[in-house]
Amino acid sequence: MAVLLYRLGRWAFRWRRYVALLWVAVVGIPVLAKMGLAAAAAIVVAVVVALTVIAYQTGLVQPGPPVGP
Repeated sequence: MAVLLYRLGRWAFRWRRYVALLWVAVVGIPVLAKMGLAAAAAIVVAVVVALTVIAYQTGLVQPGPPVGP
């Protein structure tokens, strides 16, 4: 039972920022909603770039064959 409550608490803590962002959009504060969505998009881009760079640095992904004559 304690594990279930712990996991439920972690889930609620993780999703509260999305609920807050949704609430700001619903209430009608478009500037804050746009800023929040832009920040979320920037974080997604940063994570994708970081994972790509780490994959290349560790050798998990090999560059393709050279193109050209």
